[in-house]
Order: sequence, then structure tokens, then C-alpha cells
Amino acid sequence: MSPRRHLTRAERLRIQRRRFRMNSGAFAFLLLGLLALVIVGGSVAYAFFQYTDSSNLNTAEAVAGSVGAGQRPTATVSGRDVSLSWAAAVNATAYSVTRSNVSPQSLTTTENGSCASSVGGTSCSDTGIVENGTGVTNWTYSNIGTLHSWTGAASPASTTVTIPGPALTLGTSNFTADGGSTNATVANFFDTEGVTYCVDSSSACPAGNTLGTDTVPATGGTKITPSVTIPAGLSVGPHTIFAIGSLGSLPSVSITVTAGVPTKLVFTTQPVGGVAEGTNFGTSPAVSVEDAHNNVVTTNTGSVTLAKNTGPGAGTLSCSNGGFPTISAVAGVATFTNCQITGTAAAGTYTLVATRSGLTATGASNNVVINVGAANKLVFTTQPVGGVAEGTNFGTSPAVSVEDAFSNV
Repeated sequence: MSPRRHLTRAERLRIQRRRFRMNSGAFAFLLLGLLALVIVGGSVAYAFFQYTDSSNLNTAEAVAGSVGAGQRPTATVSGRDVSLSWAAAVNATAYSVTRSNVSPQSLTTTENGSCASSVGGTSCSDTGIVENGTGVTNWTYSNIGTLHSWTGAASPASTTVTIPGPALTLGTSNFTADGGSTNATVANFFDTEGVTYCVDSSSACPAGNTLGTDTVPATGGTKITPSVTIPAGLSVGPHTIFAIGSLGSLPSVSITVTAGVPTKLVFTTQPVGGVAEGTNFGTSPAVSVEDAHNNVVTTNTGSVTLAKNTGPGAGTLSCSNGGFPTISAVAGVATFTNCQITGTAAAGTYTLVATRSGLTATGASNNVVINVGAANKLVFTTQPVGGVAEGTNFGTSPAVSVEDAFSNV
């Protein structure tokens, strides 16, 4: 047997080149075949190819694989932000996330935050979900795994993700016309959204209606403002407080304003004089207990005293109310009945005044005119004095007045 001849270096290189050309042809054939299968399979490509070269051109191979379907995401809501996470899809190295509007319709579905572009891991945050100003919005999310330019099937949609509408709450909803303050809390606002608290105006809040301002923090969508100031002088009744967000949030709450602390007495019904002394006024007076803003304090039942202020000294005021001249207010109003001026020769012009300790008195009422009654009698107002002798004039001639029953001329 002849000894085995060792190949020269040049011969070994020629053999390696022939093997490479053979393997390359097989690889090209395999690549074309797999590409044809992908094209026939549909317009969406799920397969990918991987070429490996090992041992210095000794072998070359193509490996076919697929990107798995996306996995259903789960969501956690914080304010107007949604944090999403999902299980990995087979062979996926990145993901694209889509958002669908469930209700109300016609809202933008463009993602924000880290969900807005290709996601390198299996979680992202969609920040600042759109809203319609006051209402709840509902969404679903899905994801698609990707590897280079290859994509897998979309994941099943998440369960419905509900973003609550922006909300406003106050520490109290009851105030008086004297004003006051309370804390305010906004929730489900956009991150870093500015807030203007305003009474009875939902936009372009006038300076006199502004109750305070604040800014929502960068996460969570909630802000507690320790003090918003309700101005003094609001009318008694219902009012609306708005939290006007700089990015469109606009929740509101109702408040109720009642009268403030009693400060004064006011004639709400002025007296009108009678026909004559001893007859009732044409209209008896009523006096209200009011706050500094001219609101009747309907919860007040304190006492009110009515008296003559000016007029002929002989005239005396009387009314038929039990306890007159001091009576109790009912729902903030003291109503006097059957008032009249009595006393000898009491006809003339009078004014009345109402008082209570600790409150500002009413001040003088309108003039109360007491007229003379019907003629009732004749009275010597000047007695006669005799003369020096018969046939001479009296030293003082008499005068006689025509008077009413109360001695008014």
C-alpha cells in the first residue's frame, strides 16, 4: 500500500471553496423556498430568517422562525395615566401598543408617554388620557410583538380601562353671605395641569369670582388645596364652584349661601298713619333682622322693641301684639299689628324706631300722620271775662273750638 499523500495548502483551499459554493447554492434555494411560502401565506409576514456562518466558510445555514402573538395587557389607572404590562411574545424583542376608544366615541387614540413609540420591554405608561371635560372615558389596549421588521399577531384586547372624569370636592358646601374658606380637592386631572377655582363662572374667571389657584402634581392627577376663599356678599341661595383646568378639565360642585350674622334692624314695612287719634294705622310696621349684606336672617327669633321716636308729647304708641312694645321675630321678621296713637290732642306727625341690644337700630320710620277726627263737641278754649259796666265789652271775649272725640281741634 502506497503511503497517503498529504494535501498541499493550495489544494485544501480549492476544496473549501467548492464546499462553500455548494452550501451557498443550497442556502439560496432554501431562502427562495421559504420566501415563497411567506408570500403565498398572506400579506402579513410572521416568519423571519436567520443566517449563521460557522467554521470559516465550512458551513452556512438558514433558520426559519416566527414572532409569537402578543399577550393580553393588564392596566392600572392613576389619575389620567394608565400603566400597562404584558407577558412576552415568542421571539419578540420589541412591541407596539395600540389604544381603542370604547366610549364616548370620536376621541383621539394616539398614545402618549412611553407607549407612544416602540417599547423595548413588556410594560409602558400611557399618560394624559384624553377626556371630554367632565365625563368618564373607556378604552381597550392591545400590543404586537416585533423582531426587526417582522411582526406577530395582535394580542387580545385588554379588559375595558375606565378613566374617571375630573372631579372636585369641597370640605363643606354651606356658607354664609359673610364669606368663608374651605379646602378643595381635584382628582383625575392631567399631570401638572393648572387649576383656577371660580364661583359662578366656568371660563375666563373674573377677578372678583376667583377663589384661588393651584397646580396638579406630575403624577396621580390629584391635588388638595388647603384653602379656597368664598367672597363675602354672595347672594343667598345656590351657587356653583368650578375647578377650571388649564388643559380642559372642568368639574364643578354646588354650594348653598345663607344669611350672615345679624347686624341691624330694618323697616321692611313702613307704618302709614290713621284717620284719627285712637284708630289703627292704615298699615302697621314690620321690622326685619338683617346681616351686613341686607339679607334677612330667617333663622333669627330674637326680640324687637318698637317705640315712638318723634311727635307731639301727648301722643302714645300702642299695638295689639302680646308683649308690646317688645315682641319676638318670626323667621327674622317682627310684625306689629293694630298700632295706633292715643292720648289727649294726639293728632300730628310722628316717626317710629325699632331697637335691639347689640344691633343697629332701624333709624326713624317714614312720617306717620295722625289726622283730626270728625267734629264731636264744642269747647271753650278762652273763657269770657265780664266788663266794667252794663253796655261795655267783656274784659275778655270767649273763644270756642270744634273738637273731635279725642280733643283735637
